[in-house]
Amino acid sequence: MLMDAGDTPLIRFRRERTAEDVIQIAIRLGLLAFLIYWSFVLLQPFIPILAWAVVLAVALYPLYDWLSVHLGHRPRIAAFAITMVMLAVLLGPAAWLGLGLVEGLRSISEHLSSGEVRIPAPPESVGGWPPI
Repeated sequence: MLMDAGDTPLIRFRRERTAEDVIQIAIRLGLLAFLIYWSFVLLQPFIPILAWAVVLAVALYPLYDWLSVHLGHRPRIAAFAITMVMLAVLLGPAAWLGLGLVEGLRSISEHLSSGEVRIPAPPESVGGWPPI
């Protein structure tokens, strides 16, 4: 096949495509764009978590490497130890706050059930306010 001076691959591609092919390509590109958009919408809540995971992985790698060497080149044990320490660091304060919340709610419940908590009556000036 001899090519003319003006017969570039793009021009030849345009000549060989029919209207149906162009519509099919446009529909496929539209569906692909919609799939990419919908994937981003579904993953958007998890992006900060993924970012923190990357930050922690990069920050803890020197510790992991050092621990692995000092445990006799046992990377799985080093990874397990670092994971357990990080879980304790993250879950310890969360459990402490949760237990404090439960204790506070229990105290409020006991005060309400015993009748010790009383809501004061509104001042007399409120009685003249119009209802909403």
